[in-house]
Amino acid sequence: IELIKGQPISPHFLSSCYHLIGDCYMNLGYHKDSLEMFQYSLEFTIQCFGENHYEVGLKKTCIGRVLHRLNQYDEAIQNLETGIKIIKDTVGELNPNVASAYNALGLIKQAQRKWDEARGYYIKALNINYQIFGEDHPNIAGLLNNLGVLCLNLKEVDDSEKYLKDALRLFLKFYGEEELRNKFFDLFESIKSKIKGLEFYIKTSDQTDFVCRIQKCPNLTNLVLLQGNLNPCKLKFSSLVPYQGIRKLSLE
Repeated sequence: IELIKGQPISPHFLSSCYHLIGDCYMNLGYHKDSLEMFQYSLEFTIQCFGENHYEVGLKKTCIGRVLHRLNQYDEAIQNLETGIKIIKDTVGELNPNVASAYNALGLIKQAQRKWDEARGYYIKALNINYQIFGEDHPNIAGLLNNLGVLCLNLKEVDDSEKYLKDALRLFLKFYGEEELRNKFFDLFESIKSKIKGLEFYIKTSDQTDFVCRIQKCPNLTNLVLLQGNLNPCKLKFSSLVPYQGIRKLSLE
């Protein structure tokens, strides 16, 4: 970009450059810098294509995802919803960028404790990705993990265990345990800890003393994590059974 300043150049080329830089900054965690780059990219995209073009919708969803990471939820929702509408109007809903936007909306609603709305967005994203990628894909694993955490917050213990175990199975399938530990250590340990805690909870939930402890704990998630850490056990990955309800998920 610095080398071509002052030279005649296509706005689309500049838009692509700023978008790539924005992606890099977002992956590095520099969200304010990422937001600035995506906004530059959006300006040049509009110059090139006008307001109602697929590329504009894509930039809007990227801006929304960054704003979510900056905890600017209202602006994030506005950009995500606008981006989704533009993409749906131009190329249809069956698009991975629409799924990513739905997932981001789900995370926002979950942070706002709007559980039903969050679940609805996760299911929409999961069904789109399932049609595009099939049963086994990292995007599917990420959404199953999000659903597992949501169910855990709602004390839907059985569903949470199924979602989390299937998420872990898929992550292990695609990355292997060593790469998963090296590149996604926090995620890997978080899922394992939750599963261990859930297994302990299910195993001992009929015991009076454990029920009393649950009643004293307003947040089951914390208790599950506590039990997972206090009762380490080797998880038998080969015994994990894929969740069987993905195709049938609905908002009803």
